[in-house]
Amino acid sequence: MRRTDRHWMALALALFLAVGLCACGVSQPPSIAGGTWTRLEEPPDQDQMWDSYTYSVSGRGVPEDWNLPEGTIGPFTRTEICGDWILYGDYHDMVLLDGFTVSRYTDGTLHPVYTFDEGMTVTWQRFFSPDGTKLVFPWKTDLGSPQWRIRVVDLSTGGETDLDIPEWEGETEVLLVKWQDDTTLQATACQFTSSAAGRMASWTYAVPR
Repeated sequence: MRRTDRHWMALALALFLAVGLCACGVSQPPSIAGGTWTRLEEPPDQDQMWDSYTYSVSGRGVPEDWNLPEGTIGPFTRTEICGDWILYGDYHDMVLLDGFTVSRYTDGTLHPVYTFDEGMTVTWQRFFSPDGTKLVFPWKTDLGSPQWRIRVVDLSTGGETDLDIPEWEGETEVLLVKWQDDTTLQATACQFTSSAAGRMASWTYAVPR
């Protein structure tokens, strides 16, 4: 058999195996972007709404037996702990202007697994999903940007997905987002200025499994 014939046979075999693997159901996990937005008929009461989205440090601070590297946490560092994960970033008022880092803590050492440095996000919300496998947060490129987006991060793969909320009758000046459970997000868009002050819209988002 000539060398060129062997070459084409090898290519044909590789193609055959690739098609066979697809036929046997080997596929990528579903995209987070393939979920469904559902608008809630009535947004929650404003006072209760803010409480439900707000992250409380009480009981969730850095464990006393953790020996973090010097300089990790300063007087204006926002932290969140979930198992052996730690999220940390410096803030100004209620904004993480320079993003944040997520690391895994092991015996006094931090192993960074994800860094957000594309814009700014907020301090008030909880980032980790209940099972600790994902993050969610609202973000925009800078304070002057009119567009908020929601980013979902899969910590097991580092995969990022940006979601745009559905169009609504107001202007999104503040965007709140939280995990309802491990597979469902809830978002509320708020407008506080002009004649539409106090206008809100809320949605749930079912993350594909």
